[in-house]
Amino acid sequence: MLIGIRVTTLMTVSSAAIAAYVNGPGLGRDIFTGLSRIGGAGAINQVLAAVILVVLLGIILDLLLQVLGLLTGARRQRSSRRGAAS
Repeated sequence: MLIGIRVTTLMTVSSAAIAAYVNGPGLGRDIFTGLSRIGGAGAINQVLAAVILVVLLGIILDLLLQVLGLLTGARRQRSSRRGAAS
């Protein structure tokens, strides 16, 4: 039921990660800082950690919205059954 909201949420998370590329505030600041230090100590670890955090944030938000959709859909189905039984 909330497919549009779920897609929009994931697009917002990904846009927030990309916003750091143009020196904006965003989730990707550590990604681009690590990429600019490639070859330095810990650069790859910094990039991987930041990417994993962004992906986990997207997955968690998607799962929360999916559960919310299931809960609201279950209520809607129960109320429509009661109306049909009357």
